[in-house]
Amino acid sequence: MQKQVTRDSLLVAGVANLKEFGYSAVTKENILTDYLYASFFEGMLKDNKGIAPNIDKAIDGLMKECNKTIARGIKDPPKARGKK
Repeated sequence: MQKQVTRDSLLVAGVANLKEFGYSAVTKENILTDYLYASFFEGMLKDNKGIAPNIDKAIDGLMKECNKTIARGIKDPPKARGKK
């Protein structure tokens, strides 16, 4: 249960940070599946590694999910936002 709470807390914090940077459409549901959001979130997670072992486990799991999205985006780059 603690790992899930930590994971959710990290997701909420990541969404809040991205919204501060102007990404108003980011949510807990798309932060791990959108190439751009996952790329930024992965960097934020790296910055927070080493705080505590239980947090690091949650960070490692989230980074793995981000990296899958990032790898998929590299193979099939997302279209530019707002372009038709």
